[in-house]
Amino acid sequence: MVLAYNIPGVNNLVFTREQVVGIYNGSIDNWSDPVFTEHNPGVDLPNATIVPVARFESSGSTEIFTKSLRSFSDAWATQYGVFSKASGWNASVVRLFAERNSGLADSIRRQPYSVGYMTPASAVEVNLPFAAIVNKRGRITVANKRSVQAAMDERSPRMSPRLTTDLVDCEGHETYPIAGYTYFIVSMTQTGNCSVAIELARYIEWFLDSSQAQQDLRNHFNVPVSRSVALMIHSTVLARMTCDGRLLMDLVRRQKYDEEESLKTWKLPVQIVAPLTALVILLLITYAILQKAKYLQMQDRDDWKINFFDIEIVLPKKRRGNPNTNKPAHTSSENFAGRWNVHEVVARPLSIAPIFHVNRKVKQSLMRMRETIGHENVARFFGISAHNDTVYLVEQHCVNGTLVDFMRNNKYSVKESFRYVACADIAKGMAYLHRQNLIHGNLSIDKCHVDSRWTIKIIDWEYAALYDVIRRTSRNRARASLENSVHHFLGGDTYRGFRHLAPEIRKDGRLLEPTRAGDVYNFGVIIGDLFDNFPGRETPTTSAAVEVSIPDKARCSMEQACHVTAIKRPTFEQLEKTLRSAVGSGQTNLLDRCVWRPCNSINGRTVQ
Repeated sequence: MVLAYNIPGVNNLVFTREQVVGIYNGSIDNWSDPVFTEHNPGVDLPNATIVPVARFESSGSTEIFTKSLRSFSDAWATQYGVFSKASGWNASVVRLFAERNSGLADSIRRQPYSVGYMTPASAVEVNLPFAAIVNKRGRITVANKRSVQAAMDERSPRMSPRLTTDLVDCEGHETYPIAGYTYFIVSMTQTGNCSVAIELARYIEWFLDSSQAQQDLRNHFNVPVSRSVALMIHSTVLARMTCDGRLLMDLVRRQKYDEEESLKTWKLPVQIVAPLTALVILLLITYAILQKAKYLQMQDRDDWKINFFDIEIVLPKKRRGNPNTNKPAHTSSENFAGRWNVHEVVARPLSIAPIFHVNRKVKQSLMRMRETIGHENVARFFGISAHNDTVYLVEQHCVNGTLVDFMRNNKYSVKESFRYVACADIAKGMAYLHRQNLIHGNLSIDKCHVDSRWTIKIIDWEYAALYDVIRRTSRNRARASLENSVHHFLGGDTYRGFRHLAPEIRKDGRLLEPTRAGDVYNFGVIIGDLFDNFPGRETPTTSAAVEVSIPDKARCSMEQACHVTAIKRPTFEQLEKTLRSAVGSGQTNLLDRCVWRPCNSINGRTVQ
């Protein structure tokens, strides 16, 4: 387990065992506390309140971590002890909780000045730094194979007959103090289908001895058991397992012998095919290298940068006839639509422009959004343009405007099934963004547009991702602004204009960082907008009327999405499935769910 943290501009920290305890018992509550100075000389720690984060559900991670805290501090052992549930924490100190390692990592990533315990893989996945720990011997240690295996070797003589022990706070000079085993349980005596038992034994043997298994563990930031522990497992488990009264490893050796004999019958064809396969692999590797080189060249060429004057601006009718063709008739605060290459685009002033600074990480983020983010319900990002000191975000233009404008068009009669499909399409697009580790942050019905093919597109999804990478890579650049939530740039620090945001984001008079759960809450507001406040419907005058006006399945989805407890909100995949089920079988696009109204009458006859 590692202590991952989010302190803007700080990437290398060392904690003592006492400091870890102090953070979680509340005796150390500010990052500027002098106790951090000894092992972090020269690190500019801010005057900011520490936000400790913990797991919400019962978890082995919490048990390992609190077992370490108990060993670090007699006072902790007496007052709190070891526990695995959220109820064990001091409620006045630990106020922020998250579900699963991934949820905890996401919460820390979105909450400045926070810290929490998790697996190294979870921290690395979202680019969170984690601290080195001073062990019992006063040595600075990091969580790696050498330090954890040193703890394994020290504690191996203390293993129980079932091969269980803890790895916390060992005595050795190199041992990392917060670690534990992952176990699975096997039956030593098996009967019946011995082929299954043989596969189990071979799997255990494989992960103990195989270099491939060792590499797989390293790739996932886990540590394989040390050689001494592996030998104990061989002698204590594998050598004694039986099936139908026979030693299992004897059956394993017999199976391996039979496999080697069978290989001899097709060894010649393999010898012929192997060189051809190697050639194909070499060609694929060469192709991959060329593609990587091409990608880097695209970064160096700044393919994401769009020349402002390459955009053929389409002016509103009232502005047509402007004789000046070199300057668009708009101000720097306006959006404008036009054509770039063969694409219909819209350019919007980038609200984070005051701190926008292009470095390699920002380039990578821009290229990723431009080249890899593509979904039928997400507006395509084309690049960044600049003109007269204004930076513009260039995105796909949806000619039918917002979803609300589309529904207000008097040529269309909007059915209930249309609204279900619209909600499901929005959920589908948001589910894709979350799978790409992208958070919208300001999702509302105004961010849902309709293109020329009557497909709903989610717009303005790029802001939170761009701001996040700028904040993580910028140094000494408008620090006060970088410490604010992205909502600061979208409309200020107060609640005004952000009533659709989740309550945990609208907190204490300020707007905090966006989260996945916050996106789900925003979506619940959209469901209410579409089913209760949609154009043409009379506004109910009583709360009872509101309940009746929304269909049961839509109301249930809205209530789940807007649950006051963030971790109890469903995922977008679950919401989409529920909303699709309300439509039934058949075509489920907007075109099939709209009814064309008569729009002209000729000689008394209705023309459709």
